Amino acid sequence: MNKKRIAIVGAGDLGKQVAHFISQENKRQVVGFFDDFTNNEQFNGDQIIGKVQSIFSSYKNDVFDSLIIAIGYNHLKFKDNLYKSLKDRIPFETIVHPSVIIDPTSNIEEGCVIYPGCIIDQRVKICSNTLLNLGVIISHDSEIGTSNFLAPGVVVSGFCKSKERVFIGSNSTIRNNIIIGSDIKIGQGSNIIKNISQKGTYFGNSIRYYGTN
Repeated sequence: MNKKRIAIVGAGDLGKQVAHFISQENKRQVVGFFDDFTNNEQFNGDQIIGKVQSIFSSYKNDVFDSLIIAIGYNHLKFKDNLYKSLKDRIPFETIVHPSVIIDPTSNIEEGCVIYPGCIIDQRVKICSNTLLNLGVIISHDSEIGTSNFLAPGVVVSGFCKSKERVFIGSNSTIRNNIIIGSDIKIGQGSNIIKNISQKGTYFGNSIRYYGTN
């Protein structure tokens, strides 16, 4: 059986974690990485296909079948722009660890990575190019926006919505019916009890604004 060939953008620790999840399967294999920060054909033993600018030409040359972007939360704008520049030209893969609990009424869009131990409840929508790290819980009727990054242990209550390029730090809790605007960072251990619309950085037990990103 021919395995589906997956290329990963980002050869750092995050990319290696995603590659590890794929290596545990039988239907997909990682053929290499795109990375702008190494000039070597091999990086720590992994195959480097080329720079980010060569992604589309590599796809046209049949180097890989689909792509996943594994870029960390400090570069969400770059990750979002890259996804939007390629989404209508090449296919994106979705990586969901087999331990994840997903209600059949939920919707996970392309390009997402869902780490072990996550729980996705009824009628949840996880928008494209988003990463949920270890043990994230998304409660019913919530929507996680495009190019979000939720760190380990985040709990999102029901009827919440985050917009684009949102980072939520480890062990943060979002109360029900909360809306979080685009380009917002929430520090670890925060308790979000009111809507956030102004872009910037927030953290604390009842969140406080700490300036633009």
